[in-house]
Amino acid sequence: MQRTAEQRAQHVAWMRQVADGDPDVFELLYDEFVDLTFSIALGMLRDRQRAEDATQDVWIKVWNAASTYDADKASVATWITTLAHRHMIDMIRRANARPGDRPGLEAGDEVAARLSNSDDVAEDATNRAYAADVREAMSELTGDQRTAIELAYFDGLTQSEIAERLQKPLGTIKTYMFQGMRRLRETLGVETDMTTGSQGEPRA
Repeated sequence: MQRTAEQRAQHVAWMRQVADGDPDVFELLYDEFVDLTFSIALGMLRDRQRAEDATQDVWIKVWNAASTYDADKASVATWITTLAHRHMIDMIRRANARPGDRPGLEAGDEVAARLSNSDDVAEDATNRAYAADVREAMSELTGDQRTAIELAYFDGLTQSEIAERLQKPLGTIKTYMFQGMRRLRETLGVETDMTTGSQGEPRA
C-alpha cells in the first residue's frame, strides 16, 4: 500500500513518541501496521496460531527497539517489515526447518523483500505479486547461483557457511552470489547496492 509523504512523516513522529515510552501512540502505530506484520507472519509460518503469537513478539520488539529507528535509513513501514521478516526467519531456523520447504513460502519471497530499498516495493514484497516476479527471475539463474542465493536468504547462511555446505571455495560462492544478484537486478530492473549477509558479511 502506497502511503503519502504526510502519512510517512506522521509515522516517524509516532516512532519518536514510542521511543519516549508513550503507550497511547504505540497503540496507534500498532493499529496502523498490525495487519502488515500478521500477513508476513502468516505467509511465512502458514499456521494461524503461530502467526498470531509471532506477531505479538514482533510488536514487543518494536516497543523495545523503537529508540534504534533511524528515519534517514528507512521508512517506518520498511523498518517494521524488516523486523518482522527477521523474526520469522529466526523462528523457522530455531525450528530447524528450511523455509523453502514450508507450504506457501517459495523461492523469491524473502529475496524480494531484500532486493529493493524502495519504501513501497519493500512493503509490497510482503505480498506475492513482486515475489512472483522474483521467482520467475530466479528460475533463469544457473543452478549454482540459485542454490547459493536460496541458502543465503532462506537458511540465513553466511557465504562461509554456504561454501562449507556446498564444499566449494569461498571465492566461488562469492562469485555465484554476486553474479546471481546482479542478474536478478538486471532482469527485474532494480538498481540497488548489494546487500549484506545475515551476520554482516558482505555478499559481494
